[in-house]
Amino acid sequence: YVVPANLTMRIVKLFVEDCESCHVEIGAITISQHVEISHCEGCTVHLTAPNAIVQIDLCKNLEMKYAQNVFDKDQHKIIHAGVAESTIHFHEDKHTIDYIRDGATADGNKTIEEHQFVTHFSDGCFRTEEVLRSKGNMPLTRAQIAEAEAKGDGDGLQSKERTAELKKIGGNEAFAEGNYAQAAIFYTEAVDMLED
Repeated sequence: YVVPANLTMRIVKLFVEDCESCHVEIGAITISQHVEISHCEGCTVHLTAPNAIVQIDLCKNLEMKYAQNVFDKDQHKIIHAGVAESTIHFHEDKHTIDYIRDGATADGNKTIEEHQFVTHFSDGCFRTEEVLRSKGNMPLTRAQIAEAEAKGDGDGLQSKERTAELKKIGGNEAFAEGNYAQAAIFYTEAVDMLED
């Protein structure tokens, strides 16, 4: 499958789902600069256009290949959970991701496959780090939290109670908009958070 650079229409976000032993080439930049890959096995995904965030979930034996000068080491990242025995090629560099090897653990109602990581360029090399949630539920690494603490910005994290309250508010807003499925997700996350 090829998503060419010269598309006549714009794509908001690109999803690659439930593929087996296929090759996908992504030559277009999405409006959100977000590509999501899930439930794929034995596939190769080749990015020839810069999309800032690639999210990979529940994949096995995936090969991600970035063309030369496509991965911006200062801005781009790969967020992943439940990804096993997979390789990311950053032009000349290669980095392996595997949620078991990377240290995934189950936590409360969260399964081991839901343990989230980010692979990015930091301190002169590509590295995979555990994702923690910050104020506003933004994903941060331990290094980013330490940097915030050093600047006097707090630890970037918030209490479970405050996070649950924000989930509840999100649920109320989604419910008021008639988005009942999203409201149910927010409410469930809030309850699960306080049960831990």
